[in-house]
This record gives sequence, structure tokens and C-alpha cells, in this order.
Amino acid sequence: MVYPSLPSALLFRETLSSMNFPVRAKPEHFGIIPTSPLSPLAVISVKYGLRYRFRLVSLSCDPNFIFKIDSHNISIIEADGISHQPVTVDSLQIFAGQRYSFILNATQKIDNYWIRATPDYVNTGFANNTNSAILRYVGASPTDPTTISKNGTNLLKETDLHPLVPVPVPGVHKIGAADVSINLDIGTDLSNPASPRYTLNGVSFQPPTAPTASGFLHCHIDYHLNIGLAVILVESRTTIQQDKFEIPPAWDDLCPIYNAAANTTQLG
Repeated sequence: MVYPSLPSALLFRETLSSMNFPVRAKPEHFGIIPTSPLSPLAVISVKYGLRYRFRLVSLSCDPNFIFKIDSHNISIIEADGISHQPVTVDSLQIFAGQRYSFILNATQKIDNYWIRATPDYVNTGFANNTNSAILRYVGASPTDPTTISKNGTNLLKETDLHPLVPVPVPGVHKIGAADVSINLDIGTDLSNPASPRYTLNGVSFQPPTAPTASGFLHCHIDYHLNIGLAVILVESRTTIQQDKFEIPPAWDDLCPIYNAAANTTQLG
């Protein structure tokens, strides 16, 4: 059974129409900063005896989170789109942009349990049930959990994750033995204080005037991307230049589409 990704940066003060909410404040009052009114918490309903797959995504800009569900272990089965051999833990640390799938076995006493995700800085902890959601077994009373937060004793170690289907890595498996080493030196150009720019290896990225078919490495923060923190990666440049191939007719449509989107958010 699949539930929607838990709302994130990371969390949980979010309206999900398929979920139930304990009465805490009017539904339109959703707190996002400490001075905001208290808001309803997301409630995830599970039925005793079933297994549930959760997809956990961190949409945060900067903080990382320690995620756990009181009194429950979770089995990690996927990370960033790659299926893995199951690893059972009681908590995991998730960083900006990371994605995990885990299995939860709903085999604890029918009750309410806190779901917790505390950031590494700013508004840490669980005062006023901040950074919290509720796991509610079918049949439990619609009340807040009374479970106690305990430090995880079995935090996920990313080095314990192994792909379900092995994907051999080319080259010599040794530190410093890459065929080609590419250093990316991130810098800032403050020559115009009113319009600062980021640079990579001394160059600030400017959007191309035509679509590219190459890899695009960029900061996950749109503002940083927009002021130059990006680079286009081209593989086998000489080979591409020498190749003779037929250009698909659909390519002729790319430039008009690209140009039409140039002044919109579609390019992000």
C-alpha cells in the first residue's frame, strides 16, 4: 500500500485531503514559523497487520533531518530511485534533495505514535508538536500520542545500503584512481554588489540561447542556479562533433519551444 510522500522540508504541518486531522486550530491556520498559530497535524492511518511502503522526500533548502516513528523499525528498500537490499533501522538522516522508500510493518499495539523529523538547526525539537505528525492505527482514539521520544540506537548508515541489482562501477576501485579527475571550484563574483554571481572554475553560468543535449549539473536552489551556480557536462565532445547523424524533425521544434519558455519559470 503506498501513501503520498510525507510533505517535507521535511514536514508535516500540511493539508493532505486523504488524511484526518485532530482539532487544534481552524484548518486554514497552518503554522510555518514559531510565531504562527498552532495548526492541525498530518495523521497517517494504518491498519494493524499490514505492511506499508512510505516514500520520504526532503525538499529542504539546507537543513538535514533525523526521521523516526516512535516504537517502530523501518526497512529501507530504495534510495534516490535505486532499489536496495532491505536495511532495517529505527531512524534515518535525510539531507536536502534525498529520497528514500521504506517499509513499515504495522504490528505494534493499536494506538497513536509520533512521527518525528527534527532538523539539525533552527526550530529543533518538538515543542508544541513542531516537526511532528501522527501515525494512527485504525481503532485508536483520535487523540494525540503519548509516546516518548528516544534517541535512535540504530541510525541508518548509508554505507550499509547495497543495490538490489548490482551495478558494476567501471575503472579501478581505489581512491585517487579515476581515469579523469575534474575539480569544481565554487566561487563568488562580487564585483557588482547589486548583482552578485556564483562561478564554477571562474565561469558564471549563463542560460544558453539554444537547447542542449548534454548533462546539466546545477545547485538545487533555483536562486543560486539563476545567478550562475551551474555547468553543462559534455561527454565525448570530439566524437559528437565528428558524428554524422540525421537530425530528427522534432528537433526543429525545440528552439521555438525553448524561446517561448525563456522568460518563464518553465526552464527551472
